Amino acid sequence: MYLSHPVRRVRFDPQPGRSIALVVEIDPDSDDVDADALRRTVAELEGTFDRELGFDTYSIELPEEAVDDLCDTRGIVRIETAATIEGPPKDEVT
Repeated sequence: MYLSHPVRRVRFDPQPGRSIALVVEIDPDSDDVDADALRRTVAELEGTFDRELGFDTYSIELPEEAVDDLCDTRGIVRIETAATIEGPPKDEVT
């Protein structure tokens, strides 16, 4: 599983009371996780499932203290911070 550097940092040094916006990619061929299972997992971890981004990728938000548990979920192939894939704000695009 690929974890971006910020996700690795949060996984091993979470800040209590803080949340993090994540982008999670699941293996479409996995028998362990699908969109519904990911939704349930996120809810169990007291997070929110934001939306599907396409290509088996989902936007979620979790308490930082739950990131380690999410990383233990079978069938996830990539976890990055949402800021990793965001472009510049619309007012900065030329």
